Amino acid sequence: MIDIQGTSLIINYGCNRVRFPAPVPVGKRVRLGVTLNKVKDAPGGVHGTFELTFELESASKQACVAKVATSSSPRRHPLPGDQGEAEPNNW
Repeated sequence: MIDIQGTSLIINYGCNRVRFPAPVPVGKRVRLGVTLNKVKDAPGGVHGTFELTFELESASKQACVAKVATSSSPRRHPLPGDQGEAEPNNW
């Protein structure tokens, strides 16, 4: 779903805002949409803010909308199976 490459650690700081506009009926299919809202430099990595939207099949309202804050640190060494070297920290 979300592929953040070149990181060794991603921390979920938590949710800035969560809304539940509609209930999820039993048996209803749910789809998750993710939007990257903001990325900014931070000491030793970057901070990011994502908006997660949980959509219900055949419904006009979303089941949940959440803004999630994360922090990540660049990977210092390549992992087994990586192609080539890890990129330097060019934030």
